[in-house]
Amino acid sequence: VNTVYFGPGVYKIGLWRVPATIKHVYISGGAYIRGYLLANRIQPLKINGRGIVSNEGWPFHYPETGSPRNPVSKGWNKSIVINGGKGHLVEGITLVDGTAFNILLSCDSSTVRNVNIHGFRYNNDGITAAGRNIHVSQCFIRVGDDAVVMNGSGNFEVKDCVFWQLRGGSIIQLGWRPHNVNGHNLVTDCDIIHAEWQLPQTQNSGFINYMGNIGDNPSAGITDFTVRNIHFDTEVVKIIDIRMNRGGNHPLAVSNFLFEDIYAKIPAGLPGYAVFLSGIDSIHSIDGFRFINFNINGTQINNSNYRDDGYFKVGNFVRSLSFSAQ
Repeated sequence: VNTVYFGPGVYKIGLWRVPATIKHVYISGGAYIRGYLLANRIQPLKINGRGIVSNEGWPFHYPETGSPRNPVSKGWNKSIVINGGKGHLVEGITLVDGTAFNILLSCDSSTVRNVNIHGFRYNNDGITAAGRNIHVSQCFIRVGDDAVVMNGSGNFEVKDCVFWQLRGGSIIQLGWRPHNVNGHNLVTDCDIIHAEWQLPQTQNSGFINYMGNIGDNPSAGITDFTVRNIHFDTEVVKIIDIRMNRGGNHPLAVSNFLFEDIYAKIPAGLPGYAVFLSGIDSIHSIDGFRFINFNINGTQINNSNYRDDGYFKVGNFVRSLSFSAQ
């Protein structure tokens, strides 16, 4: 038997270590799974259906055996974890009541598609991509921490997703520690329908963010991102925040980003800036950022107005910043 089928009903599975012989876990509509799925894999695994996975009944950060500053490798159970292998698929299900992260993919060439995530607690990150070639599409993510975390090495794609951001976290988090991200990375055709960030602006908020205040890797770099066709149906207090001079001072080099067809909204009289960019030295700089048809409150940002009140705050070691209509 290589398929496990959960029909309609309530199941308390606890921490289920999915056997290596299982290739398919189907959670049907009407199925309510209470627990966690942990899979250490070589062969591809499919987890799909129209049912619900919930951590209801377990305390926050359960079982809290590791350091809060290193949650990926120690401590907290996550709703769905897939370690190793490639070709995995998580599709169609709904995740609620997370006690920590919701989906953690420490694997390559895998997909999360048409998944609904509702996480209202701190550390309820939506999808953490800790491998390479991770594709996220057609998902609805409403969480109280980072929605999509790019902790892997690149070739990421986030497409056709809808985000409702609660008070904490960023929507696309480029990382909490310096690491290398390269290849072809794409964030496209997404909608931000609601955001509950409040002023004053916190460091970890906004659509695109890099925290980088844990660990140290002075040779790290993030490069080659296209962010295209993003629509904000709500005002946000921050759009982009990529700074190397946060308190932890763990910088990296960031280069070759294209932002195209962006339609953002910010509050009138925003007491701050919608975009923060800052390097820290000639090596750990921001280089080659292009903005094509980048709009804030209906105004197209250009070389003449980008430094106006509320728009861009540009620090040191930011090079080759350009704006155009097409």
